[in-house]
Amino acid sequence: MRVLMATGPSITIGDQPTFKLFGLTFDTYVIVATLIAAAIVLLLGWRASSRASSGVPSKLQLFFEFLIEQVSELTNSVLGEEGSNYVGI
Repeated sequence: MRVLMATGPSITIGDQPTFKLFGLTFDTYVIVATLIAAAIVLLLGWRASSRASSGVPSKLQLFFEFLIEQVSELTNSVLGEEGSNYVGI
C-alpha cells in the first residue's frame, strides 16, 4: 500500500495582486470581478429595456421588475417611506 504525504500548501492565502492609490490598498481581483459583474448587469438591463413592451413582458423584463421591487421594499423597510428619496430606482 502506498501513502502520499502532502509537502505543504502550494497556495498562499492572502497573496493577491494589489495596488495602492491615495494611501488605499485595492485588490485587483475584486475590482476586475466587480467590473465584469457590472458589465453583465448593464448589458442585461440594456437588453431588457430595449425589448420592453407594454404588452406581455419577457422573462428578462419580469426579472428586472422583480429585482427593482425587492430593492424598493428593502429600502422602505430600512429607511421608511422617505427612503425612496435616497434611492433613485
